[in-house]
Amino acid sequence: TVDIDYLITMLLVVHIRNLKGFRLIMPSQEQEALRKTREYQAVKAIMDKLEKDGIALAESEAFYITSLFLCAKNFDSTTPEVEDAYIRDFTQKLIGQYERITCTQFSEEEYLKNRLYLHIRSMYYRLKYDVPVENKLLPQIREMYAEDYRYTQRALQNIGGKIARSITEEET
Repeated sequence: TVDIDYLITMLLVVHIRNLKGFRLIMPSQEQEALRKTREYQAVKAIMDKLEKDGIALAESEAFYITSLFLCAKNFDSTTPEVEDAYIRDFTQKLIGQYERITCTQFSEEEYLKNRLYLHIRSMYYRLKYDVPVENKLLPQIREMYAEDYRYTQRALQNIGGKIARSITEEET
């Protein structure tokens, strides 16, 4: 549920931020994850009503308020740079663990790391904001790539940490 008193306070803070020219800059993957939450929908609905009453707030500020709501209950708040470094490190560890488990080495590791980073970054934001994902291809993936699926799960277990524990079968 959305705490209305907290939301009103945040709207006032955002209004002051807007008057001073501040705007939130957030990665598109993070915005996409937030758009799917109930909290974002509630914030956006209130902002739309305020706009009809002559109080226009930048749309990006809906993401700011929503992220404050959801970060308080899901992940520790941190800077985008720290999150990016964490996601890059996690990606590198995942590749390293997979290679160790399978006794293989990827020939184009930098390309793989960059592609996997983009996938993990989107997943990170879905996990951060508790946005469920439904992977309708999961049964086929588990059947067609059974070994790779098991190796990936083992690699995740070896990495450990909050994000690895948060990854559901749908995200694997």
